[in-house]
Parts: sequence; C-alpha cells; structure tokens
Amino acid sequence: MKQVILDFRTVQTPKQIHKLLAETFSFPPYYGANLDALWDCLSELPITEECVEVLLPEKNSAYLPYLNKVLSTLLEAYETFSVPSLQNIRELKDFLSVLP
Repeated sequence: MKQVILDFRTVQTPKQIHKLLAETFSFPPYYGANLDALWDCLSELPITEECVEVLLPEKNSAYLPYLNKVLSTLLEAYETFSVPSLQNIRELKDFLSVLP
C-alpha cells in the first residue's frame, strides 16, 4: 500500500494549503483551489490502495480556521466516498473537536 503524507505543518495560507492538496492528489490543472473544488476533485478520485496520513500543525497556528474547513471536507469525503483512506482519522477528529 502506497502511503501519502499531507504535511500541514509547513503551510501558512489557504493558497499554500490548496497547492499542497493539488500536488499530493494530482488534481487536474483546472482545480479551483477552494473548498467546493476540493470536494469535487475528491469525489472524482479513483479508489486506490493509497493511505493518507495527515500531519497536523500546532493548535495556535493562524490559519487553523481555514484548515478546519479543509480537514472537515477531507473527513466528509472519506465518509462519503471512502477516498482517500485516512490513516489517522481518529486523530483528525480529535484535533477538529478542540478547534474554535
């Protein structure tokens, strides 16, 4: 099984978050770099044997409100489409539960 790592510890802006997502999941060039486009592209990903591990930032990072929305979209896509296979799903849910 191939493992993919989304390292959100190194990004600081929504633009950087979407660039990381687009590169990691090989989204098409027309990816709109917003939450609706993220949902659309996640819904079109083929079911694979890839497993995604999400590396989370410190809980005092300035971009957490937007990252919260991105992670919620990833979790919803996981629950709806089973894609991508999120390795640390419990950790993600715990992380989101303590965010404002």
